[in-house]
Amino acid sequence: MNIRTVNMNGRRVRLPHIQMQPQTIRMATMKEILLTIGIPASGKSSYIKNKLYDSHIRVNRDMINNLAKEQTILTAILSTNMNVVIDRTNLTQEVRARFINLAKMYKYNVIGLIFDTPIEVCLERNKKRNLSTRVPEKIMKSMQSQLEQPSLEEGINQVIRVPFTEEVETQDEGISLR
Repeated sequence: MNIRTVNMNGRRVRLPHIQMQPQTIRMATMKEILLTIGIPASGKSSYIKNKLYDSHIRVNRDMINNLAKEQTILTAILSTNMNVVIDRTNLTQEVRARFINLAKMYKYNVIGLIFDTPIEVCLERNKKRNLSTRVPEKIMKSMQSQLEQPSLEEGINQVIRVPFTEEVETQDEGISLR
């Protein structure tokens, strides 16, 4: 059994690291920011719509189209102590660090949700998307090669692997703030 040390209300507590099922990721006593991690068409937005829509505010830069606006919106949400999910690819530690640092400033628990969907499935789902949201195959393959596995060492409190499922919608329906 893996043991990890976490900071809870100013005290260091040793806890067993348990792989939880995706439906049970919410921690009752802590505010949380979820970072989706995966290439396009891996099921991130559909998972959020189906599992987190009522419990987390979704922030998606594709809908905001501006890094500064995304930062402003995220900061406003974190200041209200609401749970939030960052719906992006978040492929590298460098990209995730910005969100992790901001979450820690607001004393949020950070959970990385990594979507383990095979590239072939993502490519097939991508072909079914509208032309406006479709990602070129070459870019998707490049993104897959850039994916850095998340770890506790980068400041994430918990990493959860979301298992591949066939039951995913292929269109991003633009769900956003609850």
